[in-house]
Amino acid sequence: MSEVEKTMRELEWKKRLQDIRFDEEIEDSNSHTSNILVAFLIGFLFGLILAGILLPYITGVV
Repeated sequence: MSEVEKTMRELEWKKRLQDIRFDEEIEDSNSHTSNILVAFLIGFLFGLILAGILLPYITGVV
């Protein structure tokens, strides 16, 4: 096997590894984004429930 062929194979393997790493980073990023979204929605719902309970007391309706 010539030196050129070796170099070409090494470059092909490096490119494949970079593609795999990039795909994994995208999956991690998507997972992180969905975790943030879920946490925001839970916090928002908790805030709505808390406001619904406390607002009548604050305004003096109850």
